[in-house]
Amino acid sequence: MLNLSDTLAALRPLESTHMTTRGECVGFFMVEATRALGGLSQASNAIAVLMAEGLVDSKHVVIGDDVHTLYLITDASFTTTSATVH
Repeated sequence: MLNLSDTLAALRPLESTHMTTRGECVGFFMVEATRALGGLSQASNAIAVLMAEGLVDSKHVVIGDDVHTLYLITDASFTTTSATVH
């Protein structure tokens, strides 16, 4: 099991910009965390601990017609621009 620092280090490179219906948002998805942390159980448990510690935040975003949860390490910020989605 990874410690908090190692877990954050594994998740930080996953943060990228995603185009949503409200503009660009930075963060990562659970599926990406699952690959980085070796499985869904490990990823969901790690993110739950990080969220409880205030180190990861989440928000719901709409991409296309689907709602997704986007996670972000809290020393960054959810960036939203007024870009138009095509």
